[in-house]
Amino acid sequence: MSIKLAPSKVLKAYKEEVLKYIDANGKLSGDAVIDLSIKLFSSIQVKGVEYSESENDMLLFQYGTYDWGDKKGLHASFDITRQFQKTNSDEFHQLSITLIFDPNVLDKGDVYNTWSCDYSGIDEWVTKIKDTAGYSKMKQAEIRTYEIDLQET
Repeated sequence: MSIKLAPSKVLKAYKEEVLKYIDANGKLSGDAVIDLSIKLFSSIQVKGVEYSESENDMLLFQYGTYDWGDKKGLHASFDITRQFQKTNSDEFHQLSITLIFDPNVLDKGDVYNTWSCDYSGIDEWVTKIKDTAGYSKMKQAEIRTYEIDLQET
């Protein structure tokens, strides 16, 4: 059974679950981000989203090496983003759990993304994630930090 929450409360729920996981396990991992993202995606619906269309609430997996000109500088990231769109809105909300790594974890040009809606189910999507080169590389690497962020696009 899922609960319905406003977008800001969904962000709070994500942060609480991540902190609970860290308290119990000591640190995050790529597998934890995948598992937590799927658990929260399944157990929380966002108020105002029309769920008859699967593309109104979906998951995106992505990784790559970036420098966005912020305090992180050049870094590799492993990210699961939940993207949802409220009814009668042109705006998308993106709620991300991102692991930050040393940029040398990935080769230059190692960039990948895949949407959950492109697969017959979440299990198939997760299998694809775990078959990627970036997943394998980042699974072995030390995580610098993590971020949980909600943005409107």
